[in-house]
Amino acid sequence: MSQVVVRGVSVGLVAQVVKAATLFVGTIVISRYLGTTQFGVAAAVMVVGGIAQVLADFGLSAGIARIPDVPAQVASNLFWANLALGMGLGGVVALLAPVLSQAVGAPGHANLFYLVAVLFPLGVLSGHYKAIAASEFRFALIAIADVVGQLFSTTAAILLALNGFGPGALVMQLLIAFLVTLTVMATAVRRVPGLPRQFQQSREVLNVSSGSLGTQALVYATLALEKVIVSRLVGLSALGLYEFAQRIARMPAIQLAVPTNRVAIPVLGRLQTDLDQFWKRLRSFYSPFVVTVSAALTVTIALADRAIPFLMGESWESAVVVVQIIALGTFPQILALPLVWVFTSLGLTTRQFAVSLVSRSLSLCLVAAGACFGLTYAAIGSAVGSLVNLVLMVALADKLVPDIGRRLIRLIALQFGICGGVIALAFVLGLVGGAASAVLGTLAAVLLLGWQAVAIRQVRRPRKVALND
Repeated sequence: MSQVVVRGVSVGLVAQVVKAATLFVGTIVISRYLGTTQFGVAAAVMVVGGIAQVLADFGLSAGIARIPDVPAQVASNLFWANLALGMGLGGVVALLAPVLSQAVGAPGHANLFYLVAVLFPLGVLSGHYKAIAASEFRFALIAIADVVGQLFSTTAAILLALNGFGPGALVMQLLIAFLVTLTVMATAVRRVPGLPRQFQQSREVLNVSSGSLGTQALVYATLALEKVIVSRLVGLSALGLYEFAQRIARMPAIQLAVPTNRVAIPVLGRLQTDLDQFWKRLRSFYSPFVVTVSAALTVTIALADRAIPFLMGESWESAVVVVQIIALGTFPQILALPLVWVFTSLGLTTRQFAVSLVSRSLSLCLVAAGACFGLTYAAIGSAVGSLVNLVLMVALADKLVPDIGRRLIRLIALQFGICGGVIALAFVLGLVGGAASAVLGTLAAVLLLGWQAVAIRQVRRPRKVALND
């Protein structure tokens, strides 16, 4: 299994690098062409459209990934459940299109919500086939489908934006990505769903999936409400800056997290009866993931002052400090993400949802309070909320799985001290600005990756004396 895991992570990371580069180019071209206000309209519309992304990555199929040799009937039942969920939500969005356009602060753009409605069935079905492929360790297939979908969709979105399609270009980008990915996955997996029956067999999967879906839907709902608050209190132009900052600052974290999630959950799910092996595998995923993403966040913070005005023009210059703050606030999210692997693989998603409800509600209050004073303070509220979420998630892990939780706390504290120190240094240098700060921040990221490479090499060397984990 180790070779499959290494190959899966490697292929996934290469694919995500290609996706990240494609998304970065697409974001720069589309946002620069649309301008802050139109980009803000697109962000407001995607407050609803982004729910389809949550369903695609963490929908009712989330529980399948942790089960080896998924029974055909379970897969069929989940297919129809996903389809019903997607069609139902899509229908609601289509019916409420005029109301939703008013609610998110984008009146006059109700037509875009009809496109958004189509995202839901496409998203949940593409997520369904990805979950089946992940349970079979077919990570290369998922990576290929994602890359092909991203290349097609980003190219199409850029062409649409350049030809006057306006904010709808970003909606079409996600729609085409789902459509291409679903076509590739369904063709390769070749599982024709049967009639839904024998629901008792699917109950465990549905219980785990519903808890995971509830947590992720809650996280997305609060992120969506953040954007509505910014739109209402600060304006659509400010929302355009905020959405751009989130895409740029969080892109490295998201793109590196996706392949690791897809590998970590099914692998850990197979080790849930052996906590020692579970911990060793969790640690082997955790440290490289956190250090790599931390280095990417460090570079983002360090270069924002120079890169954004150069690439985007003076009208986007006010996004620099927002990008830096959101990148800083992403770090606690990265430290907390592996806890999601633990809760999902061990079937503890219901308790996770309860804690997330508290932490995300507090985060939303902080963002709302900050938005009263401007966009920068809204970003600060979001960053503080991420730190609160990390503390509560760690406390939950220590309570539910103390053997894993206590060792994980020590590991998180180590990464918080080392990686957090480097990111904090880059943040201070980024606020100062200038070429020297950019170079020093980038050098700090390189040193961080070098430290991780040395640590991995030492771990792989045979040790004469067994060490306790």
